[in-house]
Amino acid sequence: GSIAGILISFFYLSFLFPYSIALTAAATGMAMEYLPIEDNYTIPIATGFALMLLI
Repeated sequence: GSIAGILISFFYLSFLFPYSIALTAAATGMAMEYLPIEDNYTIPIATGFALMLLI
């Protein structure tokens, strides 16, 4: 599940960002999936925050 999510996210993000940023953002989003908080909130916020820090 998570590895497939990282790979698919990385694939689409790599069209918009360099590979290192795309992989970090994809991994951050999938890591937030394991928090006990509703992941519909944590994944986009954490991924957006990671992209903001990396760019």
